[in-house]
Amino acid sequence: MDELARRLLRVVDSMVLWGDPSIPDDVRKNKWQIMAKRLMAASGADLQEFIQNVVRDIAGDKVRTSRELGQEISDLLLMARKAGGDSRLIRYVKRRAFPLVLRYMASAGESGGE
Repeated sequence: MDELARRLLRVVDSMVLWGDPSIPDDVRKNKWQIMAKRLMAASGADLQEFIQNVVRDIAGDKVRTSRELGQEISDLLLMARKAGGDSRLIRYVKRRAFPLVLRYMASAGESGGE
């Protein structure tokens, strides 16, 4: 489940256009904290809706899309269903949002905000 959670974080991080000028500087500065809070607060009946809600809460309509990202989401959905379902992954991520984001941040080689 942990690997699936990190893949989910990678999807969310990849979808948000963090460098877009319309995203406020304070949001960019506190990127990781905001991501963790949005993961904990988001809802969704399935993983696709959950991803959409997290990304929308962070970035509004400033979203990056690509064929590769679409394939990554499809792969994540398939693996989540094989591992016990979308809701299981969503619960796992919501309960462990801050530690998961910290580990993802470290693996992404970025530093956090305050």
